[in-house]
Amino acid sequence: MASNLGYLENLSTYSSYARNSKAIGILWAFFTVCYGLIGITAFLTPEWLGQEEDASSGRIGLWSVCAVVDHDREVCIGKLENFMSFPGKAFQAATVFIGLAVFSAVLTFCAMLFFLCCHSSTVFFTCGWMQLFSAISMMTGCLTYPLGWSGVNVQRICADSGIFNLGKCELRWGYLLAVIACLDAFILCILAFTLATRHLLLSSDSGSLYEGGVNTAYMGDTISMTGSRKSLNLFPLFSINPEGQEDFYAQMRPRSIHTNNSTQGHLPYSAHNFEI
Repeated sequence: MASNLGYLENLSTYSSYARNSKAIGILWAFFTVCYGLIGITAFLTPEWLGQEEDASSGRIGLWSVCAVVDHDREVCIGKLENFMSFPGKAFQAATVFIGLAVFSAVLTFCAMLFFLCCHSSTVFFTCGWMQLFSAISMMTGCLTYPLGWSGVNVQRICADSGIFNLGKCELRWGYLLAVIACLDAFILCILAFTLATRHLLLSSDSGSLYEGGVNTAYMGDTISMTGSRKSLNLFPLFSINPEGQEDFYAQMRPRSIHTNNSTQGHLPYSAHNFEI
């Protein structure tokens, strides 16, 4: 009775985890896609810095600085296809780190396709490591970006700006998106490692969900004492007769012990043989 209760409890736990892990896995995949879209948007937009009072004075992105000329035309310094045109070494380094984070997010998209042909725990571990690398790269890019605020092109818009000093500018939604993406990546990688580890632990225990027991009072010839597996009625191949009274080929025939009233309390001599 206790073994049956344990079996039902383990089966219920496994079924509950299977349902919950599928739902959590779907949410993880959804937010992974959201993280990639946020990272790409933050990488491309020039809305990282800008003046709070005069929004038309110019805007500063991750790899470009755009200023308004003659009150009607905007000129931008820095082109994505020309790495050396970026305004400052700090902006170049931040662009590299943010670019690596976005590239890792795209690779995570591709790795999610392996759920169709690979073990889910392996895919979760792979995606988790890529998301961890992406989160570290995104965080490094966000911390490196303020080092370029002391550049000449930035000071033309933000006036008295310096390293970690915004001057007359303020942080805009592009930089905030990058910070949110960084936090999102850390949460996603932890969730991926958790799903992978839980799946491995449950897979190792799934083979021992049944803890069977046998009532020996009703045990027949086809039931073994070790559990619910049926045993075979196998006869010994050879037996050693200490006095050599039986022929060797006669020992190969099935032997049975009669238990009628006339033979109770007396066993044949072959029953005393040592069987192999």
